[in-house]
Amino acid sequence: MAGQSAQGAQDALDLQELLNEVVQRNRHVSGMLLVRREGGDAAEGVAPVTCELEMPDAAAASALNQAFFEGEAAEAEAIKLSGRQLVVTERREVGDFYVVCLSEGGRVAAHADSSLDIRPEVSAADFLGGGKNQGEGLSDVVHSCAEAAGAFLCPTRNWVLAVAYDAG
Repeated sequence: MAGQSAQGAQDALDLQELLNEVVQRNRHVSGMLLVRREGGDAAEGVAPVTCELEMPDAAAASALNQAFFEGEAAEAEAIKLSGRQLVVTERREVGDFYVVCLSEGGRVAAHADSSLDIRPEVSAADFLGGGKNQGEGLSDVVHSCAEAAGAFLCPTRNWVLAVAYDAG
């Protein structure tokens, strides 16, 4: 019963419209996409959803899925995302919330004050808003200026979400 209501809620959610709105409203986001999570609950053959990014080919979708696991093929090779070659620069696990940072050329953004190595205790709520350390979850990336284009990856039950940003 609960599974049916969850499926109905997802069917009612217009993912394309959601991505369009997030990209339009956030000046730091250059594009977003959702690809089917391998081994997830999404139906086979479901098409990726994208906004302001090229539709990923099968190899790129597979590489996005593999990026969460150290030692997978994506580790050695760049992940092609909208014509850019991105590599994994950081993996973060906060409880059961995962974030993978990708950057063009493997460059990590310079921290606003690199003399401080403060890593506050964070929770998933801090990434999603409403937590006590809102915006501090990726201490090497947040509150800084990106030296290169990149993306953040987050897995969900059905999808891998990619949120892309430009340098600057």
